[in-house]
Amino acid sequence: MPRLSKKRDERPARHWLLSVILAMLAATFLLGAPYFFLAWIGVENPPPGWPDASLPLYVVINAFGAASVLAVYFWWKRWGAYGVLATLATLLTLNIVQGTFRVMDIALSAGLIIVLIILFRPLWPYLK
Repeated sequence: MPRLSKKRDERPARHWLLSVILAMLAATFLLGAPYFFLAWIGVENPPPGWPDASLPLYVVINAFGAASVLAVYFWWKRWGAYGVLATLATLLTLNIVQGTFRVMDIALSAGLIIVLIILFRPLWPYLK
């Protein structure tokens, strides 16, 4: 039986796991940006072992991550998918360089990036 092709505008249903992961990332980034900002200006205590000089960078990365998640979640923007993956890869690299991640943290973060790539792949033609 031939497969019926969908028009580009007829988006398929997003996988439930992708929706859950994006919602969790949105909450993390939306709460992370103000937390790191408050830690940077001295109102909140920064995470133990984190250099104070990296806090402004974490504010920017979390704000960009929140914008990317919202762009791909609500508006199906391709740049949002790129932004989510780039944000996670940047955070992973930054945490490895700072020494704040253990081996299990690195494996889980890399696994999350791989799972997101797998979940984004079927939706790629429908992202604008």
